[in-house]
Amino acid sequence: MKSVGFVGEAVKRNESGVSGDLYATGFFVSVPLAVRGHYLYFVTARHVAKDLADRDIHSSVNKHGGGTSEVLAIEPAMWYLHPYDPNCDLAVARMAVISEADSLAVPAEEMLTPESIEEFGIGIGDEVFAIGLFTPIDNATRNIPILRHQSPRSFG
Repeated sequence: MKSVGFVGEAVKRNESGVSGDLYATGFFVSVPLAVRGHYLYFVTARHVAKDLADRDIHSSVNKHGGGTSEVLAIEPAMWYLHPYDPNCDLAVARMAVISEADSLAVPAEEMLTPESIEEFGIGIGDEVFAIGLFTPIDNATRNIPILRHQSPRSFG
């Protein structure tokens, strides 16, 4: 639940931080470097990236001890889409790592692959869990993750 965040356009940056319009959700993924450390990416839907194309993007996450903080894109307005599948509804942006964020990125090596999906026997009709965030509320001091569950329908 700590891997989710809001994403949107950064419209104002100054010494007190970043402000802007947040209107979509996504999650963080970490990709290890060859030597030490990791890259941080924000993953969201392709249509969100298209809406944010050519805009300075940022993500809102909770901070340790309360409040929220903004995670900025390393390459503003740069989204990476699937290189050859236009139907893949995912987009990723490289983000700055900040120590004050109370968030956890999903390690890339723990992501499912088509082979592991087959190995685990995951298929059509299986239960699904989706994590997102409540719509931002004015004067809220924290982002509030929600977890939704969809179980298979019984057609008996």
